[in-house]
Amino acid sequence: MQRMIKKLFNDKIAGWSITISASLLFLCLVSVLITYRFMPPYIPLYNKLAWGYARVGHTFELIFPFLLVILFLGINSYIGVSIRQKIPLLSRFLFVTGLSLSIFTTIFIIKLLTIVL
Repeated sequence: MQRMIKKLFNDKIAGWSITISASLLFLCLVSVLITYRFMPPYIPLYNKLAWGYARVGHTFELIFPFLLVILFLGINSYIGVSIRQKIPLLSRFLFVTGLSLSIFTTIFIIKLLTIVL
């Protein structure tokens, strides 16, 4: 495991993208944990759906975007480290994709928190 982490931070793009992604997700998670007790029981998570109860979700469903992003970051990081020697450009694309995914998730969560509160 330690060898994989060393390989991960040998590439500057991979190291920076993982560091920034983890920082953004940590910031977002802290902001959710601070404001969780002030949130209503139902929040508008699914704004693209039809009117009514289909648009709202329980407050605990706010954790699902975090879990999905962490899952995708883990998969992309593992694949990126595995293929870094053979296809370095694809490896960097995977890391940048994870970074953009964490940026968009952070924007979504912060926007949702500002709308609700």
